[in-house]
Amino acid sequence: GQENEKRPNVLVILADDMGWSDISAFGSEIQTPSIDKLADNGKKFTQFYNTARCCPSRASLLTGLYPHQAGVGHMLWATGYPGYMTRLTSDTVTMAEVLKDAGYGTYMTGKWHLAERVADPADPTGWPLQRGFDKFYGTLAGYGSFYDPATLCRDNTYITPENDPEYKTDSYYYTDAISDNAVKYLKDHEAANDEKPFFMYLAYTAAHWPIQAPDDAIAPYKGKYDAGYDAIRQQRIANLKELGLMPPVTEPAPTTGEWDAVKNKAYETRRMEAFAGMISRMDEGIGKIVEQLRASGELDNTLVLYMHDNGGCDEEFFHNNQKRPENVHVMAPDELQHRTLPPMQTRDGKVVKTGEGVMAGPATSFVGYGPAWANVSNTPFRLVKKYAHEGGIATPLIVHWPAGMGSANDDVVSAPSHLIDLMPTVVEVTGAKYPDQRAGHKIQPMAGESLAPLLTGKGEFDREEPIFWEHEGNRAVRDGKWKLVAEENKPWELYDISVDRGEMNNLAGEQPERVKQMAAAWQKYAESSKVQPYGAHRLRSRVPDPENAPTELELETGNVYYREYAPALSDAGVSITAHIARMAPEGVIVSHGAVEHGYSLYVKQGRVNFVARRAGQLCIITSEPVQGEGPATIHARVERDGTAFLQINDGEPVTGDFFGPFLETPEQGLTVGFDQDSPVGEYDNHFAFQGDIDKVQLQMLK
Repeated sequence: GQENEKRPNVLVILADDMGWSDISAFGSEIQTPSIDKLADNGKKFTQFYNTARCCPSRASLLTGLYPHQAGVGHMLWATGYPGYMTRLTSDTVTMAEVLKDAGYGTYMTGKWHLAERVADPADPTGWPLQRGFDKFYGTLAGYGSFYDPATLCRDNTYITPENDPEYKTDSYYYTDAISDNAVKYLKDHEAANDEKPFFMYLAYTAAHWPIQAPDDAIAPYKGKYDAGYDAIRQQRIANLKELGLMPPVTEPAPTTGEWDAVKNKAYETRRMEAFAGMISRMDEGIGKIVEQLRASGELDNTLVLYMHDNGGCDEEFFHNNQKRPENVHVMAPDELQHRTLPPMQTRDGKVVKTGEGVMAGPATSFVGYGPAWANVSNTPFRLVKKYAHEGGIATPLIVHWPAGMGSANDDVVSAPSHLIDLMPTVVEVTGAKYPDQRAGHKIQPMAGESLAPLLTGKGEFDREEPIFWEHEGNRAVRDGKWKLVAEENKPWELYDISVDRGEMNNLAGEQPERVKQMAAAWQKYAESSKVQPYGAHRLRSRVPDPENAPTELELETGNVYYREYAPALSDAGVSITAHIARMAPEGVIVSHGAVEHGYSLYVKQGRVNFVARRAGQLCIITSEPVQGEGPATIHARVERDGTAFLQINDGEPVTGDFFGPFLETPEQGLTVGFDQDSPVGEYDNHFAFQGDIDKVQLQMLK
């Protein structure tokens, strides 16, 4: 009847920096009863993959694209290349935007990590509310203290744990705050509009370093890790076998670290005890959220998806920072925490300590759990976070949806699948529409396949394309049972995953043809999905030095000025005089920037267009059609106050009002005769000028 016609709610839960076997449903000694219950009454995907790193995984999950396609091929550093930007690009659409357009209430709590940490909330472009969420409680940054997180926001406003009017607690702990605010949003949603379905994105920072947890969360694990790395790994393998989830491995990847050689065992065990405590505390929060869904009668009709953003993390790069913060003091309630790494202090005026011997847990500690425990987290796989070997990219996926999956429960699904598949799945089961266009931007098509047939048992799941990875030069292709994988600057390795998921028996030497064919497929993906240029993750582009940036340039076709050599646009206008030797009806004359910021002068369908963008918003003025192929002089100008002007030869000028001065110098450089990056104007990539440009004179208006 009518009940079955109700569209499902969607709850996406993403945990941070956890390995494949870090939950008890997947063999861990860490107790996660709430997650286990979802697994026991749902489906467990054993060959589901993330992208090996936090922000690329978030970009992929929310957009249904490979991370580079969404502009987040690496961390949020400006490189000047479209696959490596500081936020999601505007030719993407998020799950929140798609579901909001379909009439869903959209809520997020936790870690965003998809916009640069702008200290100025006056320009929250790229923050959650600007990307489809109705409500947001959480952090923009990728990490920080669990007791005083930097970049903590409610909606578009920075807050502190002390001055938040809506959430008061005696002992603030970020994991609890993420869970409690999620429960609050669900209650508010139920009270306000019972008819509307909801989408909730719950992005925990557990169990990312710093390894911090309250004493009562750590207590149950006291002594649990005294037997050392290998003993815990062997126990996990035994648990996985008992659960029927042990992956096919000719042999598990070897143990990292020798327990007998560890000098400070109290420090070492404490790191893992606290890590386990962080996960248990997250699980308790998930339990509260499930309880709220049960109480409101929504649990059965909620599609719950639980996963991790990358494998266990071996990063320990803050262990030598013994610098003291300056001016240690008790922080006022409104004083924002700006530090995410030591040297830093706590809100109550204590120094945060880091390095070997600092006992993990309290707000005054800042340590990771190191390579050996990361290897335990990723049992039985090879390598860790950031690599494209299984230890870096394998995550459990747990799906719970009694109303939609019916009797298809208790299932283990081994079909290879990836974060890119979640958008098509959600679009299919909710009946939402994935758009071709949104807010004036052409949207890239989804990269994945809907997993709905695997959930409902209706229809066939048939993956037509292989799955691809690239992160920091680590790369892979998964095609059926075959996986081609390499570390940066190392040769390709080939594995038959159906028997060797531990990646211990490299078949590349025996099957050169298969390697060649799969490597060619990877290359094609790299070229079509903005993975190029190879190694771009290293190119943190230098911001132009406004003192020495050129203010006047004379340019010709083919000139390219990368960001650090281009004029500084921030707080400026621009004046352009283009001398055209032979006019043409199509093409870019000069362009500086991309879809987020910048300007472009171009001809389209015989009309000259002058456009400017700020934070993705487009301003445009257009001439009357230009006749013939004769020479022409085009003047275009936008003043600092936003007055825009366009004139061809001595014709009637076209004027308009753009926004005020440009806010920033775009990450992408300046090009003449074509647009090298995601287009500033309303045209396809590149869009080379068909005529002949004599010269272009450019002047910054300060």
